[in-house]
Amino acid sequence: MFPPPSHLQNLVLPLKVDASKDDDTEFVGALVCPCGCNEFILLYAGGAIGKGKTKSLGYAEVDGENFYIVKARCTRCDAEHLIFDDDFHGWNGYVCAPVDGNRNRQRPDLEPWECAECSCLAHKATVWIIGDTKEFYLRENEGILNEDNWFEAFGSFSMNIECVTCGLRRGGWVEVETM
Repeated sequence: MFPPPSHLQNLVLPLKVDASKDDDTEFVGALVCPCGCNEFILLYAGGAIGKGKTKSLGYAEVDGENFYIVKARCTRCDAEHLIFDDDFHGWNGYVCAPVDGNRNRQRPDLEPWECAECSCLAHKATVWIIGDTKEFYLRENEGILNEDNWFEAFGSFSMNIECVTCGLRRGGWVEVETM
C-alpha cells in the first residue's frame, strides 16, 4: 500500500484494498481526528461542479487565482485539519509549487459543505490517493524527493463523503489530478 503523505499520517485510518489489485500505488483511509471522532464539517474554497446530489468540488476562482483546498473541522474537538491544497500536495504541489511561488499566496476563506439532501454540515470521509512506484518518484523528482518523502508527490487525490444525518453518500466528491 502507498504510504499516506505526512500531513495525513495522523488523520487517516488505513483501509484494506483488494489484495489482487494492490500494487503499492494506492492508499485508502477513513478520515479520523486524533481525538477519535470520525465526523467533520468539510470546508472548501467555493468551487463546485454539477448540481444537487451530483455536485462535487472543483477549482474556485478567487481574485483571478485558482484554488483547490479542502479542510476538515472535527465536530467533537473543533480541530481544523488541512486535507488537500493543490499548492502543497501531490506532484504539482510538492515538487512544482515551491518553484512557482504559489505557496506564498493568500489563501481564500473557506465555506462549509452542505448535504444536498438534508443540508447537514457533518460528514464522514474516505480518502483515496493514487501514485506511482517509489522508484518512479525517486528517478523523476527533479532533486526534491528522497527516501523519506517520495510519497508526498502522489498523482491523484479523491474523497468520498457520507452525511451523518441522512446517510447520503457522494463518491468522488473530490477528484483531482496532481500531476
